[in-house]
Amino acid sequence: MNPSPRSEAATEDGPGSGRARIVLPVLLLVLVWACGPPRERFRGALASPEALTEAFLQALEAGDRPRLEGLALSAQEFQLEVFPEMPAYGNIPPDLAWSQLAARSLYGLSTVLHAQRGRSWELEEIVFRGGQTAYQTFVVHREPMLRLRDRRTGEEREMALFGSLLEHDGRYKLFSFNIDR
Repeated sequence: MNPSPRSEAATEDGPGSGRARIVLPVLLLVLVWACGPPRERFRGALASPEALTEAFLQALEAGDRPRLEGLALSAQEFQLEVFPEMPAYGNIPPDLAWSQLAARSLYGLSTVLHAQRGRSWELEEIVFRGGQTAYQTFVVHREPMLRLRDRRTGEEREMALFGSLLEHDGRYKLFSFNIDR
């Protein structure tokens, strides 16, 4: 008994191999598409504390509140990336911790905007008087004090204009605008 041409093809390549050659790549493409690109941690973080401070000072001079807010952690970044690594928050839920931090931070931003909007400051130096705390995947640099020079008058001042900075993989974001010291 001679096998039919159809059964010869099936035994040569294995049963259903023609479909497998098509279905497997399609499934892989669907899986890659569904997973999407890896999520960027701390989107918009800048390359140094100085670069972050310069961006802050430019936005402050322009009175650009949305740009200033974009330099700081978002609710999602805090709740998903920061909160799980910070035992200081204890057993409170992440959304409550965020709402408390955000309220203090936005008050600090409003205060600084009211007092400094339109001022043209040049950064001379930034010093972290509160040191730093290393967590599993990021470092928090505390109590930044800025030595600034007014570009119009040449006046030099030391000021705290924002709160701690968060560093992740050598990139920086404002942790908050809260400057209670």
